[in-house]
Amino acid sequence: MQDYSVLWFLNSHNYKSELAFQKLNLATYGIIHPKIQWSEIPSTVEITKEVLNNAVWVNNNETNKEELLHQIETYQPNIIIFAGTFKEFKTSEMEQIGWNINYSAKRYVNDDQLGNTTAFYITSPTRLCIEAFSPDDYRMSDKIYWYEMKKAVQLWEEFR
Repeated sequence: MQDYSVLWFLNSHNYKSELAFQKLNLATYGIIHPKIQWSEIPSTVEITKEVLNNAVWVNNNETNKEELLHQIETYQPNIIIFAGTFKEFKTSEMEQIGWNINYSAKRYVNDDQLGNTTAFYITSPTRLCIEAFSPDDYRMSDKIYWYEMKKAVQLWEEFR
């Protein structure tokens, strides 16, 4: 198990459905257990407690930008995942708290079968920013969402 702290920025509709919450749980589990295969993942009920110990969900719609940035500073995650919310943040705002997205190349979890659906920015050897689809986006299955979050982290690990 990897020792990551993950902060998800979501819109209020992103996590209200059971299916979206399941997708978030599975993706976070894949991040903290990068060597596990899809077929080896325990049930969502079994992984929820572990996931909640390693991740925080922040509702972008119910919090102002200052408070959101303060939550990043307070929680100090190594991984921030913008789940359909990246366009709502200015890179200059992130830079104020040490997340220098402007100075890192935008890369994609590029798999021939999946296409360029998840982008990531390696802002430092200790910080990763992921730009992902919303977890309630029906075009991306749980397995693909899990795979892309996990793969972004694996590529970051190779950089470190």
